[in-house]
Amino acid sequence: MLELQDHHAEHEAVIATMNTDSSYRALWLGVIELALEDAAPLLRRANVTPKSRAIEMRTARTWLLSDGRDFRSVCTLAGLDPSQVRRRAMDVIAHFDASDQRRSRPKREPVPRRVRAIDELFTHEGETRPVHEWLDRVGRKPSTFMNRRRLGWTITDAIFRERPAPIRFKGFNGRKPKLYTHDGLTLTLDQWATETGVKLRTIRLRLKKGWAFENAISPKNHSGGRRERRA
Repeated sequence: MLELQDHHAEHEAVIATMNTDSSYRALWLGVIELALEDAAPLLRRANVTPKSRAIEMRTARTWLLSDGRDFRSVCTLAGLDPSQVRRRAMDVIAHFDASDQRRSRPKREPVPRRVRAIDELFTHEGETRPVHEWLDRVGRKPSTFMNRRRLGWTITDAIFRERPAPIRFKGFNGRKPKLYTHDGLTLTLDQWATETGVKLRTIRLRLKKGWAFENAISPKNHSGGRRERRA
C-alpha cells in the first residue's frame, strides 16, 4: 500500500513538472486534437479502411466522453478543463453525426424519362419507324401531329391524312362573301348583279342608302331611292 502511494506521488510530481514546460503542453494538446479528429473524421484518409476508421472513431469517443483518469490527466497536462473538453467533444460529435447522416442518405433513383409520342415506334404497311421519321417523310410538323392526337385522331390519320384545301371564293381574297336571299334564291351581290343585270356598284349604293333588297336589285327605278344616271 505504501509503495502504491509513493508511485502515485511520483506520478503527480511528473505532472507538475510537465505543467511548467510549454513544449509538453503543446504535446498533450495534440493528443486531444487527434482524439477529436478520430471521433469526428471530416477527412477520410486513403490508407484507412472503413472498418479501421469505425474502430478508431469508437475508441476516441469512448476516451473523450467516459471521463476516465487518463482523460483527466491529459487535459490537466494540456492546461485545459476536462469538463469543457468533454462538452466540446460532445458538440463536435453531434454536429458530425448530423452531417454524416445527411451525406449517407440514399440517393433517389432517377425517374425513367417518359418517351415522347413522336419517338414511339409505329408500323405502317409492314414498316416500323419512329413517329418523327414518318412525319419527316410526309412533311408533317410534330405540332400538327400532337394537335391531331389531342383531338382524337388515330395515329395513322394524324400522320398521313391530308388537310382539305380551303374553299376560296373568287374575288373576295378567300373570305366568304355575304349571301342574300330573295324569292327563295340565295346568291352573293356579285351573282345578283349578274342575275338581274343591275350593276354591282348600283346595288351596293342602293343598299347603303337604305333601300329594301328587292328594290335594290330591281332593274326598275323605285321611289325609295334616286334615279340612276345613265352613262
